[in-house]
Amino acid sequence: MSQRWGNVRYQIALTLLLAIVPLALLAVYLAVDGGRKDATRARADAQRTVRLVAQDLNRVIQSSSDLILGLGQHSVIRKQLTSCGDQLAALNPAFPQFANMVVVNADYDVLCAASNPRNVRVIPKTPGNLVLMDRVRRTRQVAVGTFFVSAPGKRSLPLMGPIMDEDGQIRSFLRVTVDLDWLDRQVNRIAIPDEAVLLVMDGQGHELARNPQSADWPGGTPAPELEQTLLGKGDFYGEVKGNDGISRYYSIAKVRANEELLVVMKIRLTAIYGPSRRQLALNL
Repeated sequence: MSQRWGNVRYQIALTLLLAIVPLALLAVYLAVDGGRKDATRARADAQRTVRLVAQDLNRVIQSSSDLILGLGQHSVIRKQLTSCGDQLAALNPAFPQFANMVVVNADYDVLCAASNPRNVRVIPKTPGNLVLMDRVRRTRQVAVGTFFVSAPGKRSLPLMGPIMDEDGQIRSFLRVTVDLDWLDRQVNRIAIPDEAVLLVMDGQGHELARNPQSADWPGGTPAPELEQTLLGKGDFYGEVKGNDGISRYYSIAKVRANEELLVVMKIRLTAIYGPSRRQLALNL
């Protein structure tokens, strides 16, 4: 009797095993397939996002460059007449991306400005400013500088273009500063997945804008060392393991109007594969 009952239990266990194993394998397959689809979708969304932001920044920089070159032809600004500052002040509100618009000579003396409440006479001859002016001299085109913080604590990105005289020689320079608070607001209007981070970085590795905003990462903060190593890669899409041991998927797109600006989106792999893994645990 006991032997017969043992055989029955064995047969029941075998039957259950044969029934459960295919279901378990199916659950694993569905989880793996779901994870693959989630990863493909997350990567495609990240790539699309950085490309769109890069295109928007490209338009901002290109339109700003066109404006600088156009203003350089304005007779009032070209000749630095007494109404030059008033003219710039009247134009500035039409361009909310600009913190200020200033005309300087080769020695960085301020000739006129849209706003100059501190009556600044000379813009500091920092290495970044000197490199920017030298680039404009050589190319005779608008150039983008490096991140800086102005005296009132305004975070800005400078652009500079030449102002020519009648003989086609550079007479002075028009310098405008892009307001990084404005840029930060634009970047934070973009919807991104949970646990993802969207960045705009300059060629020196400064984070110019960040979504989501973080008190620990104000604009101008140097990016982590790992992300600074990605600066020279140009457009890049791939998985990278950080120094903190966390693997993330990175999407990077260059801003073509200024090869030193990058748009970066990163998301932890655990966030990408998390839903499929939770579904697998529930099914099992």
